[in-house]
Amino acid sequence: MNRFLRLFVISSLCVALLGGCSLTDGSSGSLELPPSGSIAFVNASPSSADVNIYFNEDKVNVEPFKFKDYFNYFTTAEGDKKFKITLVGSTVALSDTTIRVVQNKAYTVYVVDKPGTTTVKTLFLEDTGLLTDKANTMIRLIHLSPDTPAVNITLAGVAPSIGTGLTYQHASNYVEFPTASYTAEIRRVSDNALLLQVALPALLPGSYQTMLFVGYTTPPVGNTNTLSATVIR
Repeated sequence: MNRFLRLFVISSLCVALLGGCSLTDGSSGSLELPPSGSIAFVNASPSSADVNIYFNEDKVNVEPFKFKDYFNYFTTAEGDKKFKITLVGSTVALSDTTIRVVQNKAYTVYVVDKPGTTTVKTLFLEDTGLLTDKANTMIRLIHLSPDTPAVNITLAGVAPSIGTGLTYQHASNYVEFPTASYTAEIRRVSDNALLLQVALPALLPGSYQTMLFVGYTTPPVGNTNTLSATVIR
């Protein structure tokens, strides 16, 4: 079992089971489930020590939530949700915020660095995209490298580009491509220098791929989190 699935496995299983059943209350017919959305978490902060994450005051992770760790989507009722980050072993909140979940929407919450600092904040993004052909795949990039200026992102030898002039904490739109093997190139806008070249994992028809551009161009003393790209689905 995924090491981050402890608190939500029972509730998510209940939602899945209920979604496939016709429930009755004995008098009024079917019992409708409350409207719900989906949410995921990523630690994209290259400066932070290991953290714990809390969702509506419930601790999500079993083991310390490390840089580049990913907690996959789970279903939650729509409405306002509290999200808190603490260092492992501490109860002091590094970030404490409220996010709104809307019915039938998918979101990801990113733990990121505040610009120009080594303190963390949360970045809340809606995951939206519409495939026109289920044989294709959707790809996007999110710029989460705190000391790297604007970048362009392309697939080598393939048009169109995925994103141009993306700055820190900004995401490109999803762009649709035929399902194939690709190499992504991330270049600095100012001089077109190649910062990172990434062979994407095998893409599946109808899938949505998000590349997270993370780490430092120049890591602080004692930090080894250099530029890298993580692909989540």
